[in-house]
Amino acid sequence: MRRVARFPLLIALAGAALACALPAAAEPYPDRSAWLLGLELGWAKFAMDDVNDAIGAINQEYGEDILSDINGGVEFSAFVGRRFSPAITAGLKFTRLDGSTDHPDPTGALEINTGANVWGGYVHYVPPVDAGMAWGAGLDLGVVSTTGEINLAIPAEGVETGDFGGSAPAAAGYLILDFPGTRTVSFQGHVGYRYAKIDDVTLAGGPSDAVLDHSGFFARAGFRLHP
Repeated sequence: MRRVARFPLLIALAGAALACALPAAAEPYPDRSAWLLGLELGWAKFAMDDVNDAIGAINQEYGEDILSDINGGVEFSAFVGRRFSPAITAGLKFTRLDGSTDHPDPTGALEINTGANVWGGYVHYVPPVDAGMAWGAGLDLGVVSTTGEINLAIPAEGVETGDFGGSAPAAAGYLILDFPGTRTVSFQGHVGYRYAKIDDVTLAGGPSDAVLDHSGFFARAGFRLHP
């Protein structure tokens, strides 16, 4: 938690140092709105060791790999933000993380879903350039909350079903590639690492030994509207 709390200070110090070191550049669209709306879509890696161990045990019972490991999934974000200077933008963001595995079986249900929502905010530091692509750094801070569930109804093996519960702090740091676009539309690419590990997990309202770990590297593309 202390390391997570230091991230905004480190970003601010790095931004101040770069601002002093880099020469001033003109904004490509000086009349662009300070407010922006956006969507992001990408792929994220997950470190689901506990879940994958359980999947391995199920596969061993069946004698074949009927369920695949959950090592990643699609991520989708929607956000609103505001530019506070030519280089600094900050705002609020919602991110959906999807991860699941299943096996169609007419004699039973075999499904594990480890989806989660991340609610929080972000800050971007991207110094403007006179023309072309700019680059910078970004930080997301928030809370990850699981929306996953398990539905295992296996003949002769028993039934285990219910919703996962639990939440934890989440943080992500990433490199930003910024493409200026037009006065009303711009695009970004992000490559970085997310820490989002839920240790205190419940299943069907009761305690669980599972750890839902959405930590890992990610890559995503962003569309930004400047109204």
